[in-house]
Amino acid sequence: MTAESSQESLNPESRTDFTRYAALADAFRDEVITHSRVEDISLPGDTGRFALIRLDNDAPKRPSTLGPNSLIEFGEAVARQFARAEAREIVGLGVIGKPGCLVAGADLGAVNRVESSVYARQMAELGHQAYNLLEDFPVPSFTFINGTALGGGLEIALAAQWRTVSTEAKALALPEVFLGLIPGWGGVYRLPRLIGPE
Repeated sequence: MTAESSQESLNPESRTDFTRYAALADAFRDEVITHSRVEDISLPGDTGRFALIRLDNDAPKRPSTLGPNSLIEFGEAVARQFARAEAREIVGLGVIGKPGCLVAGADLGAVNRVESSVYARQMAELGHQAYNLLEDFPVPSFTFINGTALGGGLEIALAAQWRTVSTEAKALALPEVFLGLIPGWGGVYRLPRLIGPE
């Protein structure tokens, strides 16, 4: 990491700014986007509002995946809720997927088409920036694993401060290791810290 990028990660405003990834997103215009739709839930007993980000690619038979456009949308959604949490408008944040699927990992079609080392690095940094916001969220953050959570999907759950797993979740894994890829959005260090190296 360069001194410039480490300084950028220390700047609170740059943590929530995803505009520097515009060229990366533009290079993948044909991505099937997994949208991050936010809804507010009033908690019982007038205890406050809970923001829920629902991840859904609007394709019933295709699992949700994360390419650059999806990650930017997710990061921006978390950033908006971060500001609301700091303003005490919400008391918690949750992330959930569409029925049967949290997220089935990175969009491997997009990953396989990354030809520029600049874009490859940006893709990694983009995931870290979005997921670190979830980890550092100023009020409790949760991921509700309501279905398959693979690769980048499981890494979302690992970045949240708390997580639950539904009995409907058929698979939780970091299968990219079998493709020769390192779980690059934090799974390689968050998972063993959570459950131990064994």
